[in-house]
Amino acid sequence: MTSDEIIIIVSSMNDDLMQEPVIEDFLMDLGTWITYSSDGYSHIIEFLGITLWHDDDDMREYDEKKDDYEPLEPFLRRRINSITQTLSLISLSPLSSKAIKIEEDKI
Repeated sequence: MTSDEIIIIVSSMNDDLMQEPVIEDFLMDLGTWITYSSDGYSHIIEFLGITLWHDDDDMREYDEKKDDYEPLEPFLRRRINSITQTLSLISLSPLSSKAIKIEEDKI
């Protein structure tokens, strides 16, 4: 897969994210959501700093009949959905009494 092909996929997916009104303000604050980087040898795609895919260790399904990996975009979309689903499970409780004590000691 070429850099140009990856850039088109990443741009398209970022455009799709911008169409989500519920999270538009959140995404605008971040500036970048899905990013692509390359050092000329390796290609890396990240979402919110979490690696979705890199070509050094391609995690996509491999189709032996076609002798090729599954298309990149559907794979990336599944990974992002999985990550956002996992992130939605995170919930921090209010400060513990120990943390409150530390905060009070600073005052």
